[in-house]
Amino acid sequence: MFILDLILAGNSLWIMGVGYFPFYLSAWGVGVSIGTHLLLMVAHFKPDYDPVFDKMAKAAFEICFALEGFIAFYYWSFLFPYMKFDWKLFSSYQATIFMHGVPIVMIIIEAIYNSIVFNYKTGWQRILWTMGSYLYLQYAAKEFQGFSPYFDADPSSPVYWLIVALNLVFSQTIYFIEAFVQNYIKTGSGLSRNDARVSVMSSQFKDLLNFLQ
Repeated sequence: MFILDLILAGNSLWIMGVGYFPFYLSAWGVGVSIGTHLLLMVAHFKPDYDPVFDKMAKAAFEICFALEGFIAFYYWSFLFPYMKFDWKLFSSYQATIFMHGVPIVMIIIEAIYNSIVFNYKTGWQRILWTMGSYLYLQYAAKEFQGFSPYFDADPSSPVYWLIVALNLVFSQTIYFIEAFVQNYIKTGSGLSRNDARVSVMSSQFKDLLNFLQ
């Protein structure tokens, strides 16, 4: 997964250029995707178990899965239909399939074959932090390149804050849907391991109370 992501998705970053990387969420997604697959690959082949590294790889996976889900849905639903590409040019595939298709496909394949279970209690905060960090750069982009990449970043406009709120809510929605599906497939329950343990303990405690009564 790492090699394919690095070659195909990484190629799209190369044609975009380093100067544009901070201002486009799609570029963020590619960078996060490549970094996540690298962490997971190292964690898989690491001879000694390192709990800190393991947690870091799992956290990166949670962020990447939600971020790529958000980017893929947003791009293919709202941006791609209004763009025109010359499909005879290789660059058209670099800007579409390589950047907005390969990362989400790679992370879905990774999700199918790994055993990672999402932790709701911390995961939603990670994706909130990631999206919040980017939204500031959406505003800063106007100063550096003269325009905002996706929507007019004017903090004095109520519409701007409405769009920001909708993006944050939608990214959280994507996260919880993916987390529930992933956990359900891996454990038979949509709960995280911690939540599941609490539920079992509560049930056992309730049975004990009923027995004592």
